[in-house]
Amino acid sequence: MTDYSFIQESIQKYPDLFHSVAMADRSISQIVSAYPNIPVDYVEFLRQFGSIQIETDLFTIYGQVLLPGYIFGEGVPSELSSMIFIGDDFSGDMTGFNTDNWQLIEYRSGSGDVLGQGRYDENGNFEQFSFKQFIEDWVSRAIAADD
Repeated sequence: MTDYSFIQESIQKYPDLFHSVAMADRSISQIVSAYPNIPVDYVEFLRQFGSIQIETDLFTIYGQVLLPGYIFGEGVPSELSSMIFIGDDFSGDMTGFNTDNWQLIEYRSGSGDVLGQGRYDENGNFEQFSFKQFIEDWVSRAIAADD
């Protein structure tokens, strides 16, 4: 099981920064059934926390998976055809998974770019985030902004 103790402790210490809504097991099972290879750390997050809003306008993890057609209608850009979206930053940039390789991605609505989610190390090498690293990064940002 993925260790989300940092998230749990952060929610307890800073309750005004986080709003989570539990998800029914059936809803989570439907996601796993539709996407059997979806990363386990994401599924375990949903089981432990459900959907979550970080601050009032920083980031949200949806209580469902959204397909590009739901968001864009018939005008889905071809580069998004293998993407599913799981959250957004309230400014139009969405986070999701590329279902071809299950890497975490960010879709930048302003430019239409699809980028990997991660960070560059001190040598300039890109490190792809797991979902756990990604959500812990957002929680850390919220706490830093609040302190």
